[in-house]
Amino acid sequence: MKFIFEDFLKDEKTYFECVEYWKQLFEKILPNIEFEKYFNTTFGNGKDFFDGNPIYNLRIKNSDKAVFVVQEKPESENVYFKSWVDEFEAENETIEKLVIVLELSEKTESLTKNLVRNWIINNCSSSEIENEIKSLNTCITNKLNKKKFSEMFIIEKNTKEQLNISVSEKNKKLQGKNNIELQELLAV
Repeated sequence: MKFIFEDFLKDEKTYFECVEYWKQLFEKILPNIEFEKYFNTTFGNGKDFFDGNPIYNLRIKNSDKAVFVVQEKPESENVYFKSWVDEFEAENETIEKLVIVLELSEKTESLTKNLVRNWIINNCSSSEIENEIKSLNTCITNKLNKKKFSEMFIIEKNTKEQLNISVSEKNKKLQGKNNIELQELLAV
């Protein structure tokens, strides 16, 4: 797997080049659309979190849609890309954000572009995007390169709560080794 900005968490200069890369990417795929950063990525002293969570985020001006990209340390043998739609409250309004978690490669960049275009330019609803995401998540392996966990995630939405990802009751019987692997996956 060929990664882009493979050492972004090891070198501050590379990290900021990666942030600029995302900024330019979104300016290119969202031409003539005004957006702004909505999530603070710095400490009180102005120093960046420098952890890739998020590496980039944006909110479309005069809209209830946002995008939140988490870039993780490259370590998978295959494509690593997960996504979902989440909600958050901001100044007495509910904003829907497309959350994307990935290891940056040409393939995950392409997946990101497609989802963001559908989310923002094609103005797909959250349910339409979630259907697209479900089809992606079932065919892309997770960090442990095992597809079985893709089916274990159940997305439950509450109208007043943020998105919750949990293991379904049916799969709780998978205690022991698989549960430990799942906990390790979630901790990464």
